[in-house]
Amino acid sequence: MFQTNCVGGQPQFPVKDTVFTDISITGSKRSGEAFDTMSGFGIRANELPEAGQAPAVGEVTFRNPRMSGNAEDIRNNITTFQDRHPVAPDSTTSSGAALHKGDPASPCPGPTGA
Repeated sequence: MFQTNCVGGQPQFPVKDTVFTDISITGSKRSGEAFDTMSGFGIRANELPEAGQAPAVGEVTFRNPRMSGNAEDIRNNITTFQDRHPVAPDSTTSSGAALHKGDPASPCPGPTGA
């Protein structure tokens, strides 16, 4: 799961220069209880983080990911984070929302113009 810490309305440590190579993510199941809608994802850009956090900011690349048996392999419904998944050696496609090109602080709650 990816999300971003916020301090004073500004994101801290956006995800960058992050590459996962030859990883396996298997067996992520729905929990069947109060947190069921937040469970079962192999990779998730968290669109509803807890207080003091914001949706993920930045980008990440997965090279040769192997996924099976997950309720949902990948979920990225936010505009401030881009995940890339190569479909074959030396080729890359993007999944999920486009990388946000505006103010990277925009997803953080907090003072505006202060």
